[in-house]
Amino acid sequence: MAMKILIPTDFSKKSHVAVDYAIAFGETIDATIVLFHIIDTYTPARARLGSRRIEEAIKKSAEDKMFRLTESIKKGSSKPIEISSCIRFGGSTQETLKKFVIDHEVDIIFVGTKGASGIEKVVLGSNAAAIIENS
Repeated sequence: MAMKILIPTDFSKKSHVAVDYAIAFGETIDATIVLFHIIDTYTPARARLGSRRIEEAIKKSAEDKMFRLTESIKKGSSKPIEISSCIRFGGSTQETLKKFVIDHEVDIIFVGTKGASGIEKVVLGSNAAAIIENS
């Protein structure tokens, strides 16, 4: 049975680093890659907007980015690798991710980080740190 590797992505350069590491790892074993993007429904600005059309536009943008990322991985991979993707709306990155991991029996998570540390991490928080803690 293939190992299921989850890669949460916000499509940033730092999340691409995690993608690169996960793909390199996945190519060495029998693995399935799942790219996962969460559209934050908690952000106050998003709550004020609340328009269905705006939500659809945000989702369409995420789908376009996910498609380009998936195609890029397929073209750059030295071996055929199974890749799927999932885009979810969620108010809490950690809870949305945790539910997905449990429901889909994920084996390992590769996550990028911008490197928040010290007071910056305390003030701004870190999704990567929270994902590690909740895993």
